[in-house]
Amino acid sequence: GVPYLKVTGTAEKALQHLKVDRLHLSLSHTQEHAIAIVILERI
Repeated sequence: GVPYLKVTGTAEKALQHLKVDRLHLSLSHTQEHAIAIVILERI
């Protein structure tokens, strides 16, 4: 399925303060490593 990010609490308040409209999440992994990239977007 499509990855998603649920933001709550202090992080949610910070995003509201920054007026973030969208979050983009990308996940990738190999047998040894994993990476997550989050892009915050204001329109």
